Amino acid sequence: MAFQPATRTSLAKRLFEVMDTVRNKPVSAKFSAAESFLDEVYLVIQKGAPARAKPAMIDNSAPQITYQFAFSDSASSYSYEVKDGAKSLSKGGGNLKAENPSHCAILAAIGVIEKVVTEFGHSRKMQMRTDSTFIHNGISGWVKGWRSNGWLTAKKQPVAHKEEWEKLADLVAGSKIEILLAA
Repeated sequence: MAFQPATRTSLAKRLFEVMDTVRNKPVSAKFSAAESFLDEVYLVIQKGAPARAKPAMIDNSAPQITYQFAFSDSASSYSYEVKDGAKSLSKGGGNLKAENPSHCAILAAIGVIEKVVTEFGHSRKMQMRTDSTFIHNGISGWVKGWRSNGWLTAKKQPVAHKEEWEKLADLVAGSKIEILLAA
């Protein structure tokens, strides 16, 4: 099976992110990160998963949320900023108890949306940009497939971090926050 060029590039970028995250970590952390990455690859080739993640159109009339997260065995964290044009409306962040880089990505997205919704309410339209194809694809397609499949993967295995995916999907559905793949 050959991936489309954009998918290959996206997966290669994600692999380098994972490798960089665990560069100085013990073998067990490297193994865990490799397993998580392979799960991401499997989801890309799973039936019904988006074949290509395309950057969405940015709506300059809506405030933009940018965020970053960092995974480590000892202390994971995230930070975010909400901007309206050049004006910063809010900044924040938090610490996470993540099991692996994929878990960290989900928890960071949840943390950002919870804080933004608490500060600005559910009805304010915003766009949250992520460079994580894992988060973007999860929200834009995988969750729907998992829900209809009883939260099982195509190999009939339970979805990892089901509770977190459900919470993230519910937060996005209950707000006017759109998750976009950063260009």
